[in-house]
Amino acid sequence: MTLQGTRYAPIITTADVTDHIHAGLGYEVSGTGVFAAAGTYAFTGTTGSTPIHFHGFNLTSSAGPVTMRLIEAPTVSVAGTAVSAIQKNRSSTNVTSMVVKQGATVSGGTVLGIRMIHAVGGGAHTEGGANAFSGEWILKPNTVYAITIEAGTALTWSAVFHWYELAIK
Repeated sequence: MTLQGTRYAPIITTADVTDHIHAGLGYEVSGTGVFAAAGTYAFTGTTGSTPIHFHGFNLTSSAGPVTMRLIEAPTVSVAGTAVSAIQKNRSSTNVTSMVVKQGATVSGGTVLGIRMIHAVGGGAHTEGGANAFSGEWILKPNTVYAITIEAGTALTWSAVFHWYELAIK
Protein backbone atom coordinates (compact mmCIF):
# COMPACT_ATOMS: atom_id res chain seq x y z
CA MET A 1 0.00 0.00 0.00
CA THR A 2 1.06 3.53 -0.66
CA LEU A 3 0.00 6.27 1.74
CA GLN A 4 -0.76 9.57 0.09
CA GLY A 5 -2.44 12.62 1.42
CA THR A 6 -3.48 16.21 1.04
CA ARG A 7 -4.67 18.74 3.58
CA TYR A 8 -8.23 17.76 2.63
CA ALA A 9 -7.72 13.99 2.84
CA PRO A 10 -4.71 13.33 5.05
CA ILE A 11 -4.59 9.56 4.44
CA ILE A 12 -5.45 7.95 1.14
CA THR A 13 -4.19 4.45 0.41
CA THR A 14 -3.77 2.83 -2.98
CA ALA A 15 -2.81 -0.76 -3.63
CA ASP A 16 0.70 -1.35 -4.98
CA VAL A 17 -0.77 -3.06 -8.05
CA THR A 18 -2.79 0.06 -8.81
CA ASP A 19 0.35 2.18 -8.49
CA HIS A 20 2.23 -0.12 -10.87
CA ILE A 21 -0.57 0.02 -13.44
CA HIS A 22 -0.61 3.82 -13.19
CA ALA A 23 3.16 3.77 -13.79
CA GLY A 24 2.64 1.77 -17.01
CA LEU A 25 4.08 -1.48 -15.63
CA GLY A 26 0.94 -3.68 -15.71
CA TYR A 27 -0.01 -6.10 -18.49
CA GLU A 28 -2.79 -8.58 -19.26
CA VAL A 29 -3.47 -11.48 -21.61
CA SER A 30 -6.82 -13.20 -22.02
CA GLY A 31 -8.22 -15.99 -24.14
CA THR A 32 -11.15 -18.29 -24.71
CA GLY A 33 -11.36 -21.79 -26.07
CA VAL A 34 -13.40 -24.89 -26.69
CA PHE A 35 -12.55 -28.49 -25.89
CA ALA A 36 -14.57 -30.79 -28.18
CA ALA A 37 -13.44 -33.66 -25.93
CA ALA A 38 -10.94 -34.16 -23.11
CA GLY A 39 -7.62 -32.46 -23.84
CA THR A 40 -4.92 -30.00 -22.79
CA TYR A 41 -4.18 -26.39 -23.74
CA ALA A 42 -1.16 -24.38 -22.63
CA PHE A 43 -0.02 -20.78 -22.37
CA THR A 44 3.71 -20.08 -22.00
CA GLY A 45 5.47 -16.97 -20.82
CA THR A 46 9.20 -16.50 -21.26
CA THR A 47 10.52 -13.89 -18.87
CA GLY A 48 13.23 -11.41 -19.78
CA SER A 49 15.76 -9.82 -17.46
CA THR A 50 13.17 -7.66 -15.64
CA PRO A 51 11.47 -9.47 -12.73
CA ILE A 52 7.89 -10.46 -13.51
CA HIS A 53 5.41 -10.10 -10.68
CA PHE A 54 2.80 -12.65 -11.77
CA HIS A 55 -0.37 -11.45 -10.11
CA GLY A 56 -3.02 -13.93 -11.10
CA PHE A 57 -4.53 -16.37 -13.58
CA ASN A 58 -8.31 -16.79 -13.50
CA LEU A 59 -10.13 -19.55 -15.35
CA THR A 60 -13.84 -20.16 -15.80
CA SER A 61 -15.30 -23.17 -17.56
CA SER A 62 -18.70 -24.38 -18.64
CA ALA A 63 -18.16 -27.81 -17.05
CA GLY A 64 -15.63 -29.84 -15.12
CA PRO A 65 -13.36 -31.42 -14.29
CA VAL A 66 -10.60 -28.99 -15.30
CA THR A 67 -7.09 -29.06 -13.84
CA MET A 68 -4.74 -26.07 -14.10
CA ARG A 69 -1.01 -26.29 -13.50
CA LEU A 70 1.56 -23.53 -13.10
CA ILE A 71 4.88 -24.99 -14.30
CA GLU A 72 8.39 -23.56 -14.13
CA ALA A 73 10.98 -24.45 -16.81
CA PRO A 74 8.96 -27.01 -18.81
CA THR A 75 10.26 -28.52 -22.04
CA VAL A 76 8.45 -26.83 -24.93
CA SER A 77 8.02 -29.09 -27.98
CA VAL A 78 5.54 -26.84 -29.83
CA ALA A 79 6.04 -23.10 -29.27
CA GLY A 80 2.46 -22.00 -29.98
CA THR A 81 1.34 -18.63 -31.32
CA ALA A 82 2.55 -15.31 -29.95
CA VAL A 83 -0.03 -13.26 -28.05
CA SER A 84 0.18 -9.50 -27.66
CA ALA A 85 0.02 -8.46 -24.04
CA ILE A 86 -2.29 -5.54 -23.33
CA GLN A 87 -0.81 -2.57 -21.47
CA LYS A 88 -3.26 -1.89 -18.62
CA ASN A 89 -2.39 1.83 -18.59
CA ARG A 90 -3.80 2.82 -21.96
CA SER A 91 -1.77 6.06 -22.00
CA SER A 92 1.56 4.27 -21.51
CA THR A 93 3.85 3.23 -24.36
CA ASN A 94 5.78 0.73 -22.20
CA VAL A 95 6.05 -2.77 -23.65
CA THR A 96 6.37 -6.00 -21.66
CA SER A 97 9.61 -7.94 -21.69
CA MET A 98 7.73 -11.25 -21.28
CA VAL A 99 6.97 -13.20 -24.47
CA VAL A 100 3.57 -14.90 -24.17
CA LYS A 101 2.36 -17.70 -26.44
CA GLN A 102 -0.82 -19.76 -26.57
CA GLY A 103 -1.47 -23.27 -27.83
CA ALA A 104 1.96 -24.55 -26.82
CA THR A 105 2.83 -28.17 -26.08
CA VAL A 106 4.84 -28.63 -22.89
CA SER A 107 6.10 -31.44 -20.69
CA GLY A 108 8.20 -31.81 -17.56
CA GLY A 109 9.33 -28.86 -15.52
CA THR A 110 8.59 -28.08 -11.89
CA VAL A 111 4.89 -27.89 -11.01
CA LEU A 112 4.52 -24.89 -8.70
CA GLY A 113 0.80 -25.20 -8.16
CA ILE A 114 -2.31 -27.14 -9.15
CA ARG A 115 -5.90 -25.92 -9.09
CA MET A 116 -9.08 -27.77 -10.04
CA ILE A 117 -12.57 -26.96 -11.18
CA HIS A 118 -14.69 -29.94 -10.18
CA ALA A 119 -17.47 -31.52 -12.18
CA VAL A 120 -20.83 -30.46 -10.78
CA GLY A 121 -24.10 -32.20 -11.66
CA GLY A 122 -24.59 -34.50 -14.61
CA GLY A 123 -26.47 -35.02 -17.83
CA ALA A 124 -28.30 -31.88 -18.91
CA HIS A 125 -27.67 -30.24 -15.53
CA THR A 126 -23.93 -29.74 -15.48
CA GLU A 127 -22.60 -26.40 -14.41
CA GLY A 128 -19.28 -24.72 -14.77
CA GLY A 129 -17.01 -23.20 -12.24
CA ALA A 130 -13.97 -21.05 -11.67
CA ASN A 131 -10.59 -21.25 -10.02
CA ALA A 132 -7.40 -19.19 -10.00
CA PHE A 133 -3.76 -18.82 -9.19
CA SER A 134 -4.08 -15.71 -7.08
CA GLY A 135 -1.67 -13.66 -5.05
CA GLU A 136 1.71 -12.56 -6.24
CA TRP A 137 4.51 -14.78 -7.54
CA ILE A 138 7.92 -13.35 -8.44
CA LEU A 139 9.07 -15.25 -11.53
CA LYS A 140 12.73 -15.96 -12.25
CA PRO A 141 14.35 -13.91 -15.02
CA ASN A 142 15.04 -15.56 -18.39
CA THR A 143 12.87 -18.60 -17.62
CA VAL A 144 9.95 -20.30 -19.38
CA TYR A 145 6.71 -20.72 -17.42
CA ALA A 146 3.58 -22.53 -18.53
CA ILE A 147 -0.01 -22.66 -17.42
CA THR A 148 -1.78 -25.76 -18.65
CA ILE A 149 -5.54 -26.24 -18.79
CA GLU A 150 -6.49 -29.92 -18.82
CA ALA A 151 -10.17 -30.70 -19.45
CA GLY A 152 -11.71 -34.05 -18.61
CA THR A 153 -14.67 -33.50 -20.90
CA ALA A 154 -16.04 -31.24 -23.65
CA LEU A 155 -16.38 -27.65 -22.42
CA THR A 156 -15.77 -24.00 -23.15
CA TRP A 157 -13.37 -21.87 -21.12
CA SER A 158 -12.25 -18.30 -20.57
CA ALA A 159 -8.96 -17.24 -19.00
CA VAL A 160 -7.26 -13.99 -18.03
CA PHE A 161 -3.91 -13.40 -16.40
CA HIS A 162 -2.03 -10.32 -15.44
CA TRP A 163 1.37 -9.23 -14.20
CA TYR A 164 3.53 -6.22 -13.73
CA GLU A 165 7.22 -5.67 -14.31
CA LEU A 166 9.26 -3.95 -11.66
CA ALA A 167 12.79 -4.27 -10.34
CA ILE A 168 12.82 -5.84 -6.88
CA LYS A 169 13.80 -3.34 -4.22
